[in-house]
Amino acid sequence: NLELDDFESDGLVREGHSLKGCLFSVFIKERSDGISLNLRSRNDFDVSLLATSFGGGGHKKASGIKLKNCNLQTVEKEILPKIIESYKNWRKNEN
Repeated sequence: NLELDDFESDGLVREGHSLKGCLFSVFIKERSDGISLNLRSRNDFDVSLLATSFGGGGHKKASGIKLKNCNLQTVEKEILPKIIESYKNWRKNEN
């Protein structure tokens, strides 16, 4: 069972976001008390607004969400579709 500390997982957030062509990224970490999501943006998509809608917060380009008593299946079925839809709506309104 591989478990990363916060410093190590912060590095992984940056790795995903450093991919060429990546404009928006989500890093999901399963924790003992729930799930944390780190959101990053390279364009004008304000991830702090998205994080706030799930009880999180942060900055326009870097924000986070902590979901207590949540599991990966719930994130996959309920949270990720909402995040993706939010980004798609933003892209549609941006053009």
